[in-house]
This record gives sequence, C-alpha cells and structure tokens, in this order.
Amino acid sequence: LVIRAQSLLLKDIDKLSASRPYRFDIVDVQRQLMTNLGQLIHRQAAEAFRKKDQRAFTLHSGRFLEMLADMDQLLRTRSEYSFDRWLTEARSWGDTEEEKNLMERDATSLVTIWGADGDPRIFDYSWREWSGLINGYYLPRWQKFYAMLQQHLDAGTSYEEAGLPQIYGREAFRANDFYNGLAEWELAYVDSYGKARTPVAEGDEVAMVKRLFDKYLKLSQEYYAGGVKVTEKSSGERTYENLGEE
Repeated sequence: LVIRAQSLLLKDIDKLSASRPYRFDIVDVQRQLMTNLGQLIHRQAAEAFRKKDQRAFTLHSGRFLEMLADMDQLLRTRSEYSFDRWLTEARSWGDTEEEKNLMERDATSLVTIWGADGDPRIFDYSWREWSGLINGYYLPRWQKFYAMLQQHLDAGTSYEEAGLPQIYGREAFRANDFYNGLAEWELAYVDSYGKARTPVAEGDEVAMVKRLFDKYLKLSQEYYAGGVKVTEKSSGERTYENLGEE
C-alpha cells in the first residue's frame, strides 16, 4: 500500500532529509497517496448527492476541494511539478510580448484542452498533477461543478448525466448547459496571460510532507474503513493492512 510505503520512507527522514532524490520521492509518494484517497472522497460526495444528503455532500465535497488546495502546496515544493516553471520557460522563447503571450497560450493549451481552435475533442488528454495548474485550473473547475450540484440540492431539483453526448467515453466538451459554461471558462483560461507565479517552487518538502501525511493518514482511516485497518507497530510505524483479497 502507498500509505505503508510512505510510512516506511518517513521513518528515515532524519537520516535522509538532505538527499535530493529522497526529498523528491516523499513528495511523489505523498502525491499518489492523496490522489488515491481523493478518488474515494469524491465517490462519497457523489453518493451523498444521489441520496440528496446535503450535510454529507457538503462534508465530502469540502474535503475534496481542501485536498486539491493541499496538493497544490505540496507540489509547489518541487520544480518538477511546476506549471509555473512550464509557463515561465515557454514565455522565455518569445522575443516580443506578443510572442511571449502566444507561447504561454500554446503551453497552456497543451496541458488543458489539448489544442484545437474550436471545441476540443480530446480535452484533458494531457492532464498533469502540477502545482499552479491545480490551483488555477482544476480546483476552480471542481468548485464550479460542486457548486452546481449544491444548487440542485438546495433547490430540490435533479441533475443527471446519463444520456449526455459522449466523446471517447466521457461527456462532450459542451454536453449540457453546465458544461457549455465550463467550456467558455476553460477557453478563456487558455487565452489568459501572466498566470505563472514566482517563485516557481516554494516551501520545504520535508515539513510539508510530514504535515500532510499526518493529516491524510487520519482522514484515510475513515474512507478506507470498509477494507483496511490501521495498526500501530512496536517500532512506531503507522501503516495499513489490507483485509481484502488481491
């Protein structure tokens, strides 16, 4: 399990914290740990919406959005996961402001709508878990989606995606009124400039990972309760043991 792997890595944090490969690894494993857990949290939010449970929906959707914000902070500690660096380097290829803006637009398009001057067909094909891209693009999209669902819950109205136009196994870019509005926002984001934050990397990986591991280890106990139990070993290692069959 990823949680156990991270627990073992963090046991040697005092010995290895000066190692650059080690610092990269603990960020990468923490990223995967949170990504896996995030899928479970969203499923609970979706289930709460289907059951019209407003309290549970608010809880789980709020946790999911908070996790995205935490993920952005985590990944910003490493330039390898930086959308800000990606954009800064892209703009450096232009000589004039017009050229720099064009480079930023193309670099943004590649990792969001995947090109196309009209409505894209394979949007999100090149998605990345990158700091800056999460904070500026994915988090706002999820906020808009959850806010739309919350409005339906508040009004007591239904929302269904069954039967919507599909493209390559997912909802089309403009599948309904909500997605049409989201499409306009996404295209405007691609056309916006000056998105890169400075510095492109910020924060201490070790301190950030230690804080987020403790936070999401506790949260994992709730979401993995159906098939995984928490154990405390004599060595002090905190981990999970899979109770289900592979």
